Amino acid sequence: MSLESQITNLLNNPQLGSMDEWNSNIRPKLSGETNISLSNICKTLKLKKSGKKEELVKIIIDHVEKTNIMDKLRSTINIFQNENNNFEVENTNLIVSPETKLVVGHEVNGRIEKLTEEEVLQCQELRLNYDISKIQPNTGLLYLITEDDTVESDEDGYDDE
Repeated sequence: MSLESQITNLLNNPQLGSMDEWNSNIRPKLSGETNISLSNICKTLKLKKSGKKEELVKIIIDHVEKTNIMDKLRSTINIFQNENNNFEVENTNLIVSPETKLVVGHEVNGRIEKLTEEEVLQCQELRLNYDISKIQPNTGLLYLITEDDTVESDEDGYDDE
């Protein structure tokens, strides 16, 4: 099987052991590939396909490792009801509204506070939907809000302060 096929197979079938396969068999072979071969791999992965050999190797490595790790994280996201009866995304401190299924903030001493810039970025990385009306002001984030994006206010019991 070609190196290009091995990489494509790895990305299309993220399994628990696939990073072991990547680290032991596939990644070490990249530096031995020709520029043309690396460019073809980048083209298949829809990545930048021109540059020096070292650049192409780095582009492929970064893409595979980020994609594989994020797929594993997304596939193992658990939400549980915490001691304050809020629905929390495991290992994140993010709180999800059971009504809207959107991330609405983080919990501090039993109180739900608005999302920080880091938490919004974390939601985006994990592909979690979040309520844009629950973002702390002055976070430095810029949003283009259209009529489709407006979130109606409701009496959901979450602290808007």
